[in-house]
Amino acid sequence: MSPQNASIDMPGSLLRFFEKEKYAHDFIAGQLRFGLLEYYRTIEDQREDGGEGRVSFEWNQKAPEVTVDRRTMQIVGHAQSDQNIHFSGCSLNPYYILCTSHPDVNRSALANKYGRFVVCINGPQNLLGRIKTAWQSHEWALSGSALSRQLSTTGMDCWNRTHT
Repeated sequence: MSPQNASIDMPGSLLRFFEKEKYAHDFIAGQLRFGLLEYYRTIEDQREDGGEGRVSFEWNQKAPEVTVDRRTMQIVGHAQSDQNIHFSGCSLNPYYILCTSHPDVNRSALANKYGRFVVCINGPQNLLGRIKTAWQSHEWALSGSALSRQLSTTGMDCWNRTHT
């Protein structure tokens, strides 16, 4: 277990809801569909953490300025900004999420919202291990880039598998 997962008290099972039975069978067969974090940010009234995946930081260092000649594309001047370097935004890397639910949620409410076909994931840490193994074979994978995070949603817990 990575240090990022060490403090998570993950339940022994999780639920995944589907609107079509075929999607549930595909999931059981190992065909997992991850959604981009950007997609989840656009869903209205689904999650309360609108700042997830966003970062803001400032270095106590003045920003360098470079002047480039548009015609020759050569650097023609160097200067220093009077302001510190500041960044606010999202990672340029894509984050993919597989959203699941705690087994103690209101199943009827989630079935109405996400679909009546439910898969119970027994041993979600085992699933995460298999996802990590599969992901590590991808050329974009970084070591330790698949992890679990618990997110609070409107009245329910949502467990996400995230990797970049």
